[in-house]
Amino acid sequence: MVFFRGWLQLSVPEGSFGIMRSRTHGLYEKVICGGGFDWAWYRIIPWNTSLKTFVLEPSTFNLNLSGKLPFADTLGAFTGISGDYLWRLSGSVLFSIRPEALPGLVSRNAITSQEALEQWLDRVKTGVNSYAAQRLSFYFESAGLEQEKDFAAISKDGTSNRLKQDIFTAYPYFEQIECRITIEKLPDFNQWRASMAVWETYLETQRSVLQGEATTQAARKIASQFRFDELTRYGELLTKYPVLLKYLEIEKKSEGRFVE
Repeated sequence: MVFFRGWLQLSVPEGSFGIMRSRTHGLYEKVICGGGFDWAWYRIIPWNTSLKTFVLEPSTFNLNLSGKLPFADTLGAFTGISGDYLWRLSGSVLFSIRPEALPGLVSRNAITSQEALEQWLDRVKTGVNSYAAQRLSFYFESAGLEQEKDFAAISKDGTSNRLKQDIFTAYPYFEQIECRITIEKLPDFNQWRASMAVWETYLETQRSVLQGEATTQAARKIASQFRFDELTRYGELLTKYPVLLKYLEIEKKSEGRFVE
């Protein structure tokens, strides 16, 4: 009888996960799964332990995003060509919590019941939704050709492995992440690349002109500063040695040259 009292799974229903605390040892770091076998000697001490059971169900949320390729408005205004640079997608993301991570999550977030767990999952789902939207927007609106590769991969596979990896990195206690994405509207990449080439040529020309003007202005400023320093030194010498004025006048008359 004492042995069976220490068998933890006896108190955990099939398909549920148990989190145990004891007065003598604190949080039991291993998740207790119904149907397995684990035994703890301090479980046999009456009133020494408390056991909470939880059910982990997959969570899902929908995605509906739209945006423009980089510099879309600027390119349209500059080239006068109203290219179609808009993109739009929809889809869903499904994830579940790794059972092994449950003890730490319950402890850190003060989760004491199934209801509290579901409330916490709702907040997590909101955060993951925002994170997924931010990452997808970044993929498609970053400069260069990477966004075109992402569009092509999603259009072909109906998912985004890049997004799955980013979610795994940001939420290491997740498992079984599934991303289902449909590209509803593709931008005109050819027109965008052509307009970008014209825009970049214009910027490079402007940069060269500004650099030339800046160099000329810098040279003038240096020469002006040098002349000012020279006159300042003359002024200090004449203030300290007024007699030099007479020698300068003599030199001016003898050589027929003006000395400032």
